[in-house]
Amino acid sequence: MLIDRNDVPKHLFGIPELNLSEDLCAERLAGPWFRLGAWTFDSGSDGQGVENVVYRQSMLLSPGDFANIFDKLESIVGDIGKPGGSLKTQGNKTVYRYSPFHRFEISFTPVVAEPLVFFRDTTSTLSLLINPELWLFFKLKEKAPGIWWDPPKGIEAIRQQAIESGKLEIVEIRVEYLSKYLQARQMALLIEHIRRLQLYNPTQEMISRFEEGTVTLGSPAQGVKAIVNSSLDSLAGRQLKWVYPTSADDNEFLKRATLACTLVIDALSEKL
Repeated sequence: MLIDRNDVPKHLFGIPELNLSEDLCAERLAGPWFRLGAWTFDSGSDGQGVENVVYRQSMLLSPGDFANIFDKLESIVGDIGKPGGSLKTQGNKTVYRYSPFHRFEISFTPVVAEPLVFFRDTTSTLSLLINPELWLFFKLKEKAPGIWWDPPKGIEAIRQQAIESGKLEIVEIRVEYLSKYLQARQMALLIEHIRRLQLYNPTQEMISRFEEGTVTLGSPAQGVKAIVNSSLDSLAGRQLKWVYPTSADDNEFLKRATLACTLVIDALSEKL
């Protein structure tokens, strides 16, 4: 379990439409498939007036490095998997250093991670990119778009697909393959998981029960850090931040979001 439900403030469960318990209290490895990435590309509200958006990326990390980046985990939200370069001064010289997509330096730390599944800018229907090293390691074949097949075993090992009526794109790997891969690489899996819930036109009773503020959960020893932000906002107020047009009305909405960074190291406890 990521975080024990008893350790989560009760007010975070008070409004069912904004309940993040499935994100905060989930098992690290449960079921035959593990979700390496996710992206909501249709974020309209549902029939209950709730807008539900998910972003999830994954990367490889040396097992001992989680504690070193614990206080800087908020900085990894950005350019994962994007190649680029930087200028660095060394004495009297300025040196250009290129950073390939498979090398992600976590800001303000000496730690380097290896993106595994991450977002990419594209005009196609798929927006998640799988590091090819993953399917090359298992010698998988792409049987169909988004389906990587293990011919000797005759099963799907990795799949990329749209679910929830085409609103959510996901990348999943069979747990047995993930365990074998982490053991072979002697690396841990770092998951960056973000969920944002917005409840439009809440009742006065909901507003009175809603507590604004930020709650931080987890520790380096637990291998998880979750930051939950809760706020009461309005469309008109957001317009002042150049988010909505000037025609926006003053309907209120409750917003709750979490950034949960999880270290999955269970597989490393097994012998090779």
